[in-house]
Amino acid sequence: MTYSVNNAQFALKIGNIRKSTVTMRDDIQDALVAATYLCIAHSGGTTPLQQILDAVGGAAHRQGISTWMENFAPVRFVKDRVLLHKDNWAKLDKVAALADFDAFMQSVGANDDGKKWYQIAKKKNVTESIFDPESRINTLLKALDSHECGTLAGYIREAVDKYNSATDLANKVVAAMAADEVEA
Repeated sequence: MTYSVNNAQFALKIGNIRKSTVTMRDDIQDALVAATYLCIAHSGGTTPLQQILDAVGGAAHRQGISTWMENFAPVRFVKDRVLLHKDNWAKLDKVAALADFDAFMQSVGANDDGKKWYQIAKKKNVTESIFDPESRINTLLKALDSHECGTLAGYIREAVDKYNSATDLANKVVAAMAADEVEA
């Protein structure tokens, strides 16, 4: 049987992805808070935090998770392993943190807007285009030359050269302005 899908079936698949993504994000956030509590309650044990990273594998942006951990739990990372950050641990008022853990998380800013692990990750997890304009233009120029459109190819080369010169000049001006700001 051949593969077939209609727009309604596809929309359902997208809806399921969105729903599961939101659920996964919230579940990871809840697990991070719980693991932070367990770390403090169990004399600095980092196993619950490591278990989160092991559980998500490549399904979540690990740098967002690890950044959250380093900001809101007394841990640090060494060679992709979660270790207790001894200086932060020593400074932490563990009794007060455990007495009202929700207030503690609020006081360290873990509940602030933009501070969930996936919001932190979003700043760093950006899809980059693989479009290479130089390669595309060169392919176009070769095609124009091979189809006896050398005059058009010449105009495009001239325009590209002018564009590149203007871009180089603009980059030099920006660099010079930045150098003046640094010196000031």
